[in-house]
Amino acid sequence: MLPMPEINAENMKDMMTAEQWELAAPCFAKSKGAIRLRASRPTKAKGASQYIWRMIAFTISTNPQHHCMPVGADFYINDTDYAHRDDKYIPRAETEHDRETVAKWDAKTWERMHKGTQRRKYMSEELDPIVDLITESIPKSQWRGAHRWHKAFYG
Repeated sequence: MLPMPEINAENMKDMMTAEQWELAAPCFAKSKGAIRLRASRPTKAKGASQYIWRMIAFTISTNPQHHCMPVGADFYINDTDYAHRDDKYIPRAETEHDRETVAKWDAKTWERMHKGTQRRKYMSEELDPIVDLITESIPKSQWRGAHRWHKAFYG
């Protein structure tokens, strides 16, 4: 298998805030004298770091297993990742469908499910710029996952 593309970690560190770098750093490993994306998800890192790794791996990984759509990637983001957030940060957006769907749930379950979903959504919106910054630093010719999906759609 081809090695993961090289990442200029020092350049990345200069372009991110300290908090962003703290989340992005576990995604990288030194391999063959260069900084590269880790070959597997950093399971001991924060959920936000795991989310960042998964989104980057989808685009640039050389491993075909990583090219599956990352539809569940936001589930890596857990309570500890946004515990410092104020609940006022999360807007409340209830629809008629929400009310019908949760009519069977008790209030405690509804609050837990709704807040968790909203928090993951807003946290992923904060993490996506980090993902974009890293993936855009790699030449598009090395975006293996993106190339694979392009072939699937356009032949």
